[in-house]
Amino acid sequence: MLDENSRQKKITVATLIGTAIDFVLSILKVAVGFLVQSPALIADGFHSTSDLITDVLILWVAQISGKAPDEDHPYGHQRFETIATAILGVVLLAVAGGIFIDNILWILNPTQLAPASGLALIVVVISLLSKEWLFHYTMRVAIQTNSTMLKANAWHSRSDSLSSLVVLVGILLNFMGVPFAEPITAIVVALVIAKMAVSLFWQALQELADKAVDLSLQEDLKETILSVDGVIDVHQLRTRHMANHIVLDAHIQVPPKVSVSEGHQISDWVCSELKAQHKELHDITIHVDYEKDVTFKKLAPLRNKVEQIVIRQNIKNIHHFHLHYTPTQFIEIHFYLLEEDHEVIRQCQALVVDFDFISKVEFYKYIDVDALISEADNDMTNDTANDKTND
Repeated sequence: MLDENSRQKKITVATLIGTAIDFVLSILKVAVGFLVQSPALIADGFHSTSDLITDVLILWVAQISGKAPDEDHPYGHQRFETIATAILGVVLLAVAGGIFIDNILWILNPTQLAPASGLALIVVVISLLSKEWLFHYTMRVAIQTNSTMLKANAWHSRSDSLSSLVVLVGILLNFMGVPFAEPITAIVVALVIAKMAVSLFWQALQELADKAVDLSLQEDLKETILSVDGVIDVHQLRTRHMANHIVLDAHIQVPPKVSVSEGHQISDWVCSELKAQHKELHDITIHVDYEKDVTFKKLAPLRNKVEQIVIRQNIKNIHHFHLHYTPTQFIEIHFYLLEEDHEVIRQCQALVVDFDFISKVEFYKYIDVDALISEADNDMTNDTANDKTND
């Protein structure tokens, strides 16, 4: 996968090449169109001019979207590519509307129609070949950089080559004496552009509205998460596009009595596997659950309140205790005793009766491992000293 600097350079170079081609074609088609009074060629020329405008827009946006995240944009600036795609759709729709209206008026005033021109035919062929080449080149770079904005611009070029093809047919029909052939084909060009404009704008709008990725990719993401050892289930998986990236957040279910650090380690492995298998993922947030999410009217209290209860009950001879929250919002308390004490055990068991949110208590003998190791080290030292004395 390309790093962000290489990606932006490729997008910029592809757009500059497209800008140069669109600049030459727009001047050539509009000039020759007015010279030979070809309404279809003029329409195609304005289409190329709209390509030129969007090329400049993309060059500007490419510089912004490549910036690193900052305080105002913690997720990065990739959404500017989406905004540019939406603007591209609006510009195309405006161009289509203008071409459509102009040629309807042209048909209503047939005295302005001129005979077919061989010069116009040559210009259209040049336009068709160059724009078709530009489409394939831009689309190839768009795939390499995974840029939806560049893909939109590539299809913009393809729509221009298609419109040139329609104009070519119109001019040929004009040569054959078919009346109103060129203005009618210009109207067809306008409709093609309008369709492309609506498609681009709708796609950008869906992304700005945080539309999820397609279902097949969601299933792939779930399978990747579930492949990690320790993950029991995945739920509340949510995704959204951000230009060439995907943002993901999900809840994973782990065994209920693992430690916090183990649960966190499992989530780190989930993130690692997701990034390894799905390069398009940009930001991943994993929430660790010990059970599937359930909404309760009342939550069990936190440790601070339980500690206060233990102190008030004057329960002593306890080194520490662990709390385990059940899915039904009850608490199981695991007490670690310094020594076996039946009175302490009785006091702890009474908590289940006295407090409705405590469902169970368990007891374990606390072993000071460090003290045992120190004692073993001392014994070993003494044995060594005795051996030397005996020697």
